[in-house]
Amino acid sequence: MSPTIHAKFVLSSIERHPHSEILKFRAVPKSAYDASGVDEANNYAKFDAWAECSILVANPALIGKYSPGQRFDVEITPCNPSPSA
Repeated sequence: MSPTIHAKFVLSSIERHPHSEILKFRAVPKSAYDASGVDEANNYAKFDAWAECSILVANPALIGKYSPGQRFDVEITPCNPSPSA
C-alpha cells in the first residue's frame, strides 16, 4: 500500500489577475492537541499542522468560483510515472 497524506486546507487568499487568479491555501491545524499530538485531519503532522499551497487558475470556467475561507480536504497519493518521466 502506498503512503497517503490527508490534510485539511483553507483558502486563505486570492490574488486576482486579468486572465487568471492565484489561490493560496494553508493547512488547518487542530485548536488543541492531546498528549499524543495526533491530528486526524492532518495525518502528516504531530502537534502542529503546517502547510502552504498555491495554485494558478487560468481556466476561465474556474476563475471566480472560489472564496477565501472555504475549506478543502486534500489527499496526496503517489501516481504512476508517465512513460516520459
